[in-house]
Amino acid sequence: MLSNKLTKQEIDEVRVYTKKQAKKIKKEGSTTAGVPGFLTPKAFASDKDSEGTETLDLQDKQYAYSIKPSKEKIHFVKLSEVSYKHFKEDASHSQVQKVNKRILEVSRMLREISRALDHSTKLKEESSISDSSYWKRTNEAIVKINRRLAEITDKARKLANIDEATATNVKDTLIGVFNKAGIQIKPIDIDYNTVAADNYEFDIIVQGEPIAIDYKAGELLYQDYNKEIRLGNVNQEAELVANISKILK
Repeated sequence: MLSNKLTKQEIDEVRVYTKKQAKKIKKEGSTTAGVPGFLTPKAFASDKDSEGTETLDLQDKQYAYSIKPSKEKIHFVKLSEVSYKHFKEDASHSQVQKVNKRILEVSRMLREISRALDHSTKLKEESSISDSSYWKRTNEAIVKINRRLAEITDKARKLANIDEATATNVKDTLIGVFNKAGIQIKPIDIDYNTVAADNYEFDIIVQGEPIAIDYKAGELLYQDYNKEIRLGNVNQEAELVANISKILK
C-alpha cells in the first residue's frame, strides 16, 4: 500500500516550488487564482494528528506572501494576496496600467462568479431543491455574497461615474453594431439623455435624419413613429446587427 506522506526531500521540493510560484506571480502582477493547488490528498495537514505530514507554514517576507495550509481543504496551499504596498510600488507597469489591469481582472472574476451562481440556480430549480436544504454555512455564505456585492457596487462607484460609464459603453456598442449593419455613424452623430438609473435615450443622426433608440437595463428599443420595436440586448451583437440591418437600413 502506497503511503501518501511526503518525505523530507519532497517537502524541500515543495518549498522550492512555492517560492518559484511566488516569484512568478510577483513578476506577472497577477492574482493568485492561476496558481495550481497541490493535488496530493492530505499532503498538507492542518495539524500533526492528521493523516499526512506536519503542518507546512512557510513565509517569504521578501515577496509579502504567507503560505499556510487550509484547515478545510488540507490538500491545497493558498497564497495570500499581494500587499497594497507591493501593488503600488511594482515598477513593471505604470500606475494607470495597474489600475486598469486590476479592474479587468475583477471583471473576469465576477463573470466566473456569475456563471457559478447561474449553474447553481439552474440545478436547484431543475432538482426542486428547497431553501431548507441549504447547510447553515451555505445560508451564511449567501448573506455574505449579497453584502459583498453591495460593497463592490459602492467601491465601483468610487472608481468611476457609473451612469456616464454605462452611457459611454452603450454609445460605443451602437456605433459598432450600426457600422456592422452597413449604416455608417460616428461618435459625433450620437447624443443621449439620462432618464433614470440604467435607462437612457439616444438620438442618432443617420443621413441627416434623427433616429431615437432607448436603452433600458441592457435592452435597446427603437422608437418608431407609433410603436416601440425591440432591437436586442447589448450583449447579443449578432442579433442587434441583424435587426438594425432589417429595420433601419
